[in-house]
Parts: sequence; structure tokens; C-alpha cells
Amino acid sequence: MIDLFRSEDDHRIGQISEEALEFLIAHLEEEDSEDTDYYIDRDTLEFLRDQNPPQGLVDILESALDGRDGIEVYYQAQEVP
Repeated sequence: MIDLFRSEDDHRIGQISEEALEFLIAHLEEEDSEDTDYYIDRDTLEFLRDQNPPQGLVDILESALDGRDGIEVYYQAQEVP
């Protein structure tokens, strides 16, 4: 599983599957191959909805907005013991 965090305060906003991460990587812009963050706003959410996202992904991102116009989120793979 992959943890998603809000960049401004490192608040964990939820967990997504590898499939959901691959979806984000395929549909959102990355600055380089090591980039792990994305800017999410209402327009981005609408775009993602139109791309047939994995179940629950848009809901997690929408709840993370929490009334903001946009946020930066980043992902981190959970460490396996």
C-alpha cells in the first residue's frame, strides 16, 4: 500500500493501492523520474474522474482538499518489516 500525505503539514490523508499510484503517475505531470508529489485542485479532480480512476482515489483526494482551492500531495510506499 501507498500512503498519501498533504505536503503543507505532512498530514496522512489516506492509503492507495499500487494500481491507484500507477494511475496518478500516468495521468498527472511529474517534474522528473524521482518526483513524488502532485498539485491537486478541483479541475484536477474533474479530469481524474473522467479518466476512470480506481475506486476511492478521487474521494481521498477530494477530502484532502478540505475547503482549499488546491493542495500539494505526496506519496510514500509503506515500509515492509
